[in-house]
Amino acid sequence: MIVIPGEYGSGSGTIVRLATAFSALTGKPIKITDIRAKRPNPGLRHQHIEALRAIAKLSGGKLKGDEVGSKEIEFTPKKVKGGTIDVAIETAGSIGLLAYAVMIPALCASGKTILRIKGGSTASLWAPPVYYMENVLFPTLAKMGIDAKFTINMHGFFPKGGADVVFEISPAKKVAPIVMKEAGDVETITGLSIASNDLKSRNVAERQIAGYRRIIRKEKGVDIKPLYVNAASTGSAFVVWAKTTTGCILSGDHVGEEKKPAEVAGEEAAFKLKEEMDYKSTVGFQLADQLIPFMALASGKSEILVPELTDHVKTNIWLCEKFLGSKFVTKENGENFRVSCSGRASK
Repeated sequence: MIVIPGEYGSGSGTIVRLATAFSALTGKPIKITDIRAKRPNPGLRHQHIEALRAIAKLSGGKLKGDEVGSKEIEFTPKKVKGGTIDVAIETAGSIGLLAYAVMIPALCASGKTILRIKGGSTASLWAPPVYYMENVLFPTLAKMGIDAKFTINMHGFFPKGGADVVFEISPAKKVAPIVMKEAGDVETITGLSIASNDLKSRNVAERQIAGYRRIIRKEKGVDIKPLYVNAASTGSAFVVWAKTTTGCILSGDHVGEEKKPAEVAGEEAAFKLKEEMDYKSTVGFQLADQLIPFMALASGKSEILVPELTDHVKTNIWLCEKFLGSKFVTKENGENFRVSCSGRASK
């Protein structure tokens, strides 16, 4: 049994979700201790538990300690089979983070995996919105031969949630390496300013776009649309992504908050996008740590240029090396860091 100290590195729920995903993928039993020990509210939260239970169902595994507040779990996986799994998130927890964790073992399933997710949010604080995953993460993973998609039946926003989303991931016979060495020049900027239908009279989506334009005034090649949606709860989000001449996708996003002007969401997303463009990296802050597990699974050498070796990046590398035996090399490259890995499947 592999013992994982839950307070290692970032010490967040990410280490719990990823370690359990790698356990299912490799068939290695795990014990995770001191879960989220550094956080103000340590232990498992409801959204973490639902991710772990979904992985357990996917792999026919046995999960112990899956209770709110639990600081220790044990997980013994069996075979990853795929199939349809129903998930219920009682809070406004992130649908994107749950789907991301399930995606990793689902790659080696014997058939397609379908998650029917009720509850949670399509755009929550401290987590990537679903539209970010659709337009930034998934197109990047498609280059590696990974096929994933969302169908949004009902949106749910922070802080109440209530979404209804179906997530599908197909097994991958082989994960191709990804090589992104040069940032290139920005060709197009596309975005979505999303708000629940009840905010239409207040022009929230349009005001978020106005906030974005205060920060980034570039007009040529820019297409940012207002989008009002059916939602179980009131809320908004702004997601913007820039494609470069070398095929990189940089991004910025922000979730609307009740006591903040709508313009702030657009401004904050613009600041994030501008920072990623200014760094001239090939992968942005959020995408950097998300690509690490797939680089470790690839059948060849991957290489990306990231703006920073965040705690999440370092923790994900540590987990990949611990479970998969892959070896990462990081090296300073001007203002950025070059991260390379010879994937597990290439050995």
